[in-house]
Amino acid sequence: MLLSCDKYWACVEGLAELRTCGNGLAFIDDEREEYKVEQCEELHLVECGARTQLEPAISSTNCPRLWGTFEDPEDCGVFWSCQDGKANRWVVVVRLDSGAL
Repeated sequence: MLLSCDKYWACVEGLAELRTCGNGLAFIDDEREEYKVEQCEELHLVECGARTQLEPAISSTNCPRLWGTFEDPEDCGVFWSCQDGKANRWVVVVRLDSGAL
């Protein structure tokens, strides 16, 4: 049993091959039919359970890890979507509808 949340075994031509998800992603270890193919997802979306180990973080500007969605440490209205270490800035827009109250 692997203790790492970002590693998994893949069967390649009958041989077991250890693979690692992208930095900031975790392996979805789920037996449900929709997860029968190997899938890695952002860390906060995966239930790692006892699989507590992760590869060391590789960071870049505004990206604590190469892949994932991260809050801005100085502005709660901004978050960063990181793909392979390239950060895309997203601004949260709160719209208040006066008729909703």
